[in-house]
Amino acid sequence: MSVIKDEEQRYSYRNFFRYSVYRVTSLSGMGPIFIIASFIMASGYLSRVYLGIIGILILIVGISLEPLFGYAIDSFQRKSVLKFCIFATIILLSFSSLMALLYGTANLAVLSILLIGADTITSLVYSTQRALQQSISRISLMGKNNGIAEITSQLPSMVGSIIAVPIIIYVGFFGAIVFAILISIISLILLSRIHEEKMKVSTERSLKPKILVDGYLEVFRFLKSNIKITLFIVTLNFTFICLMASNYLSPIYIYKVGGNAGDLAIVEILYSIFAIISGLIIPRFMERWLSPALIWVFMVLFATGNILIAMYNSLSFFMIVQPLFFGLGNPSTRMLRNTFVMERIPHEMSGKFFAGISLISNMARICIMIVMTSLINILPLQILWKINGALVLGAVIFSMYLSIEIKKTGNFIKRKDEPKEETN
Repeated sequence: MSVIKDEEQRYSYRNFFRYSVYRVTSLSGMGPIFIIASFIMASGYLSRVYLGIIGILILIVGISLEPLFGYAIDSFQRKSVLKFCIFATIILLSFSSLMALLYGTANLAVLSILLIGADTITSLVYSTQRALQQSISRISLMGKNNGIAEITSQLPSMVGSIIAVPIIIYVGFFGAIVFAILISIISLILLSRIHEEKMKVSTERSLKPKILVDGYLEVFRFLKSNIKITLFIVTLNFTFICLMASNYLSPIYIYKVGGNAGDLAIVEILYSIFAIISGLIIPRFMERWLSPALIWVFMVLFATGNILIAMYNSLSFFMIVQPLFFGLGNPSTRMLRNTFVMERIPHEMSGKFFAGISLISNMARICIMIVMTSLINILPLQILWKINGALVLGAVIFSMYLSIEIKKTGNFIKRKDEPKEETN
């Protein structure tokens, strides 16, 4: 009876609602900080190069830690990993504020530590939340829950961007730090209310050096044995891969056409609105048609947005095209891709699988960011936008080829871990 009751609590709508409230809250705090820091660095000739270098360093750290993240997610209670992230965030923010008091808020070292540390922690948070969501979702509701998850991942961006405007005007950098710390504390309280399945892992699993190495090797073995499927999902991930370059180019574009940090915040708000619209309409598509072809449609939409931005040098045009094409293209692709994968792999393997996807994706992002950073003060921004769009279109073509190859060689990994639902 206790097992049945635990399953009812874990799969209940109330539990998923609690998870959604926690997710919105936990991801809201860092928005103003990212906007302020990014625009400070984008406004200088040399600092915009440093902004690109920071992006590359973030990816290198991500590649180094992603196998460890996957191992930790599959080895420890997901709520425990998320609590660790909350405490790590509070420590990082406190240290960054102290450094800013000593050296100034525009100090590149201070901004670098803050951005690299915050992005690394956020990466672990996203991966862990995705695994936690999968463990509390029935397969039959996976598409619907991914739509809700997309909305809850975009609401924080909207909330953070809206709050960023008065913070930029009235309290600045230190106000953003205080806001983020308060949000972290509230998130810790909300997280404690979520029911989670007890992980069935070896008691010998811990963060000892040998076991950490084994964790890396475990991910690499998994990649090797599922290489075509992994590469296929990576190609479907190319809107997210190229979004980093778009996010790098956006504040520089806005600065060059006479905009400011407030305009960047407005673009983020509009992007979030269209992403929320995606979260509402895409689950309806999934009920009738969930296939790579639908994902390719939204990838092409995202690529088109990059090419259109390259055609005009106008702030008002950018503030329409970027949110519309990126806000519909990227979130829709992510929801469809995540549902496609979650329906097919056991949740105890999800940490390793998504770690493998992130590992290869981050390697691709590093290559793209090296090119963008090297050319940012050499080539016009229009050409860089076109390159970004062309990369996504190339990924669509390669994905089509891999899809044909996978159909020839066999089936996708099957998920068989969920208890059968009783029907009347």
